[in-house]
This record gives sequence, C-alpha cells and structure tokens, in this order.
Amino acid sequence: MTELPAHVRELFWEGLAEEPDAERHADYIAIRVLESGGEPQVRWLLERYGRERVCLVACSGRLRAHHGEFWGRVLAGA
Repeated sequence: MTELPAHVRELFWEGLAEEPDAERHADYIAIRVLESGGEPQVRWLLERYGRERVCLVACSGRLRAHHGEFWGRVLAGA
C-alpha cells in the first residue's frame, strides 16, 4: 500500500476504514484533492500523478461541474 502524505491525508476526514492507497485509488484521490485541497495538495497531486493524468480526471465529468470546468481549463492550459 502506498501511503499519502499527511497534508493530503487530512482531506479524507470522514473516518474511512482504511486510508486510500495512492496507486489503487488515484482517481478518487485526485477528485478529492481537486475539489477540497489547497495549493500544497494540488502541487503534490501534480508531482505524484503528472499533469496529463490529473487533467484526464478533471475532464472526466466526475468532479462537481464548477470544479471540473475550472481544473479542466487550468490543467489544459486554456
């Protein structure tokens, strides 16, 4: 299991039975960070998964509409 850094782990406040695995739950983690994270968490997300992969998640339609539109534009360089 690949652990999350503390500043990312704090975004999963709902008391999950187990911490999300950074590899197996990459899309879930990306969605949470893009919807609830700040600059340090987003920076970690981009370093960990790369801009292209995060952009795919942002543009997938799985984020709340305003988050998806914002991050889709930011990550696509529009």
